[in-house]
Amino acid sequence: MPFRWEPDTGASGRYRDERSGRFVSGATVRRELDRYLDANDPARSLAGALRRREINVADWEIGMRRHIKNTHLNAIALERGGWANMRPSDYGRAGQIIREQYGYLKRFAGQIADGTQKLDGRLDVRAGLYTQAGRESFYKSKHANLREGVDMVRSIRHARDSCRECIDLEGKWFRVGDPAYKLPGDRICSKNCHCSEAYGRMTADGGVEEIESGAPPGSVGGRAVRLAERTAGDDMADMVDLLTDEELAKLEAQRQKLMRGDPVALAKALKQVEPAMARLKDYEVAYVFDSDGQLILQKKGGAHEVAFTREELSSNWAWGTVTHNHPGGNSFSGDDVRLLADRKMRSIRAVGIKNGRRVTYDLTVIDEEFYENWYLVPFRYQLANDDIYEEIGPLFRNGTITEDEANELHPHRVMERFVERMTETIGKPVLRYTRTFEE
Repeated sequence: MPFRWEPDTGASGRYRDERSGRFVSGATVRRELDRYLDANDPARSLAGALRRREINVADWEIGMRRHIKNTHLNAIALERGGWANMRPSDYGRAGQIIREQYGYLKRFAGQIADGTQKLDGRLDVRAGLYTQAGRESFYKSKHANLREGVDMVRSIRHARDSCRECIDLEGKWFRVGDPAYKLPGDRICSKNCHCSEAYGRMTADGGVEEIESGAPPGSVGGRAVRLAERTAGDDMADMVDLLTDEELAKLEAQRQKLMRGDPVALAKALKQVEPAMARLKDYEVAYVFDSDGQLILQKKGGAHEVAFTREELSSNWAWGTVTHNHPGGNSFSGDDVRLLADRKMRSIRAVGIKNGRRVTYDLTVIDEEFYENWYLVPFRYQLANDDIYEEIGPLFRNGTITEDEANELHPHRVMERFVERMTETIGKPVLRYTRTFEE
């Protein structure tokens, strides 16, 4: 392999050309990503086959799902220095992105099936955006893996990038994580964005020391560019071997193993914190564990919630479990359910004391199609809430139950109905909800 990955160099690691001993420029790596995304785009080929009636919508969706997974895994692997350097957190990050894209794809397929999306040239353009989204994944991975001390970023605009946000952001240094700065692909021009980035660190005098250049592809000289031109796009295949279907199957098996984690270790970790946490009456506390039972985050909140910061939420919670206490002993809120979906977690738990006994509520994802339909969660939760209000309201008004009993019963019944609503929508069970009491 002519390229060696050196993780302790540059902004988040750099490739070194073993033939010349020189570092490969960031512009060259980006060029190889662009060539991979732009050459022989399977998304457009599948769209053409669908328009010619060579495949049906179901076959098209299956092909697109495979292409989406391949695109984002390869983009992140390229940023990480190859498959050998991919860690569980990198696979988790890719999984979050891929599941989100699957949700968009599902709606896309539905619009094709009902005729909303016409089988014309617009189909090809829209399908192609799923390929171009690989650039955003590349930069999401880059930002998540920046080395300690790399705290500044600026956008480099190229000739064909001309949306207002790209123009406004060009050349200005921002703190990494500043909400005023948007990643390439997350701007007005969306997945068509071809901007690159430069990275630096803030100096004591308030200036910025550039650590990794974001020169536009084609604007830098030297062996690295000539090498990329000579190999005409094969460099990426050297840096990252593109996945075959067999390799994808192996990666899927690894992902499933990571998702399952270590249930015994997780159960032990939960047992260590939940009994004492359930007795807390004045404030909430939350613990976030990964699928192997390792603690990711512990945080104390207020009387009615634990508020997580942007930085805390940016860590990888995929397939993890959040457990927290509810001082009133009631079931989950709408915010709890949205957190489960937004962070792509395996389960969320709430503990408390009700009628003198410890109660544990558990909402667990049992089918990954729940993540693909994440955008439906707030709507289905609201429908469930309305259903139960109509069920319990008359009982309270006619005196069958007291106000306290209504307030106690409402959250639990809403969760039961929410699970039913999600099952009805997707066509199969995707969530399991339980309530257990212990003396």
